[in-house]
Formats: sequence, structure tokens, C-alpha cells
Amino acid sequence: MSKKILLLVETLISLVLISMVCFSSTVHAAPQVEIVSHSSYIGQYGYYTIVGEVRNTGDQWAIDVEISATFYNSANEVLGSGSGDASLSYLLPGRISPFRFSFLEFALTEQVDHYSLSVTFSSTDASFPERLQIATHSSSIVGDQILIEGEVENLADSTASLVKVLATCYDASGTVIGMDGQSAISIPANQKAAFQIDVYCEDVQLVDSYTLVTQSPFYVEVPEFGSFLLIILTFAVISFYLLFSKRKMNKNSPTNQEYDLVGEA
Repeated sequence: MSKKILLLVETLISLVLISMVCFSSTVHAAPQVEIVSHSSYIGQYGYYTIVGEVRNTGDQWAIDVEISATFYNSANEVLGSGSGDASLSYLLPGRISPFRFSFLEFALTEQVDHYSLSVTFSSTDASFPERLQIATHSSSIVGDQILIEGEVENLADSTASLVKVLATCYDASGTVIGMDGQSAISIPANQKAAFQIDVYCEDVQLVDSYTLVTQSPFYVEVPEFGSFLLIILTFAVISFYLLFSKRKMNKNSPTNQEYDLVGEA
């Protein structure tokens, strides 16, 4: 690889990074919460229940996420409404939270034919350190429920209290068909705590996969690599490669020898 090509590649990378910085400085941060998936079923106690998940597609933390539903009969007449909060108290950019709530008009359960959903939320400048992670987990079918057991780890140097672990179950198409969780877990610094979650599903045999998330009022879950971090890592790898290539070329090429400067007396 010639020096001109190396210089050109370095220049292009620098221009891309400068453009990213300039662009981010002109964009106003804001959350944007969207409903990703949902389904409904008649719950264990006979209530019409909606389960699903929402995602923060914006670039600022979202709080007070509430999902509302309007229920209709087969003639498209309104039977009533209901609402519920996202199971996570706050949503980081890119994060997903499950939700579940029921239509409390028990006498009208059998009349529900379909429903519509909407979501409201607020933004916040607050943030919490990422100090929780799911360490281990396993699952099994017990009756009409999925039993999920595991451990959540506190990576912080102080106790994490009121920790919640949430499980979301999906069918083969990726649609949410069940969710539940365990809360009020207290985990000492740099320790693990066990959790056990029983997720009811109308047809447990349809469960194809599940996800786990954890959060407390003081810490949030350590995320997987996001797209921006991947860009940073890619740039670091390319820079290292270019630097190594340049040093190797300087070492092997007779036209790029380094000399000590010798002054004349």
C-alpha cells in the first residue's frame, strides 16, 4: 500500500468523523417511543389482556411511558378503554421495555373484537450508570407457564436495591405473547442475586424465545455494543492497521530511511 493511498484513507476517515461531530451538534436530543409488538389473550382470571413492548427510538432518555388502549366490539363500537405503564421506569435510547395491562370491564370481555393502541411519554435529562447485567439464565415449561431462572449481577461498588428483572416471551414470528417479572431484589456491591420468573402464556407451546432486562432506580443494564460504539471501535482498528502498515513500510523501504541529524562543527 503506497503512502498516497494511506494518506487518502486517513483523510476520508477524518472527514467522516468531523461530519458526524458537526451533525450531532446541530440535532436536538429528544426521545421517541414507539410500540414494537403486541398481542392479546384472555388472562388467568378471565380479563382481556394486552401484552407487548415499546422502544425508545430517540436519542434522549424517556420516562412516564404509558400505553393506552381503546376496545371495540365487532360492530366497531367503543366498549371502553384501559392503560398501563411500561414495565421499565425509564428507557434509554434504543432500549425496549415490555408492558401488560387488562381491560377491567369483566362483563364485556367476551364482546371485545379488536383494539387500538397509543403511547405517551416524557423526556428527562437524568441518567444512571450502567452497572447491572444478567449473569446466567435458563428456562423450562411448567404447566401453562415458562419458568425462567437465573442470576443478575451488580457491577457497582455499592448496593443496588429495588432491582427488577423482566422476561418477555415471543412466538416464532417475534410477536410478544407473554411477560412478567420479579422486583424488589437487593444486590450487594459486586455480587449476584438469584431470580425466578413465571411467565403465563395462553398457549405455552407457542413460545419460541425470550429476552431478559434488568433495572433499578439507581442503575441500568449494561448494553450490548451500539452502532456508534461499533463505529468508534472500527475506526480504532483501522487506525491501528494504518499505523502498523506505515511503520512497516518505513522500516522496509530504502527510500524512507530515518537518519540522525549531524551538525557540522
